[in-house]
Amino acid sequence: MNNIAKKFIVIIVFLLVSGLAFHSIQKATKQTREKITIADAQFPVFALVYVADKKGYFVDEGLDVAYRKFSLVKDALEDVIKGNSDLATVFETPVVRKLSEGEELSVITTLHTSTKNTGLVGLKSRGVHQASDLLGKKIAVNKGTNAEFFLFSLLTIEGINPADVTIIDQPSAESVKALQDGSIDAAALFNPYLYEAQYLSKINDVTSIYSDTYTEISMLVGKKELVGQNSKKMTKILRALVQAEKFIHTNQDEAIKFVDESLPNYTEQEVRRDWDSFTITMTLNNLLITVMAREAQFFHDVGIYKENVPSIRNAIEPTYLKEVKPESVTLY
Repeated sequence: MNNIAKKFIVIIVFLLVSGLAFHSIQKATKQTREKITIADAQFPVFALVYVADKKGYFVDEGLDVAYRKFSLVKDALEDVIKGNSDLATVFETPVVRKLSEGEELSVITTLHTSTKNTGLVGLKSRGVHQASDLLGKKIAVNKGTNAEFFLFSLLTIEGINPADVTIIDQPSAESVKALQDGSIDAAALFNPYLYEAQYLSKINDVTSIYSDTYTEISMLVGKKELVGQNSKKMTKILRALVQAEKFIHTNQDEAIKFVDESLPNYTEQEVRRDWDSFTITMTLNNLLITVMAREAQFFHDVGIYKENVPSIRNAIEPTYLKEVKPESVTLY
């Protein structure tokens, strides 16, 4: 065997050994990562989580993140309450509802805010051109959701007594169909049903009404006891999300593609369509407390629950976000 052949064999053996060693290191590294499970309701507004996953920021923090997928945010939150998941991506309303039922939860960060992700779609042919036109109209809304609170806020700011409109309680998907067949005059909706109503109805007959009196907020939430017992994990996951937030703000097109890849029920076009309707932000501030407290009081006043209005401030856990992004925690 000549020297060239010997060198070739040595190189091959080295590559095989290196490959096996690398595989062993990878396997060992994965086994030593801290496991955490997120119940994910799969909406574009949860972009921070998807980007952190795609960019490997969770892995960089030594986390092995698993997902349990849901189509409804209330089901994702319920999964956390049952102990199947550690954290949930969820909007503020289900959290308010569960707090009112006595569940002890901790909000560790917001994920987005929006004044355009929930709104009212009215039919111009029924005389709905602006909010003041809603007097005497037939309006559909899924009661117990943020859309009901949005509708209440909109009517209040316009000085319209809810008793002076006809409110129909029905699922949002049915409200979209009712708009199309003209059996209602307007509907208060959240996305994706809001967009469906806007784009599937006769576009020239549709008017969209929003209100700055209501801010939709999504958040990362866990059971208070578990969050308190896993401080290192909470800090690591938030540190990864901070990296994702920086990436999103400087690489929007790539971030949108990552979100699209993470959401099988959305096309890239739909993600891009939704993108400008919300703001990606990790904060814990008094806006969050105000929005949730107003909702809690509203749902209590309309009789959805009879218990005392819960303390929202007690459900906000600022410790971990303050450690990784102190300027975003502005509670007083």
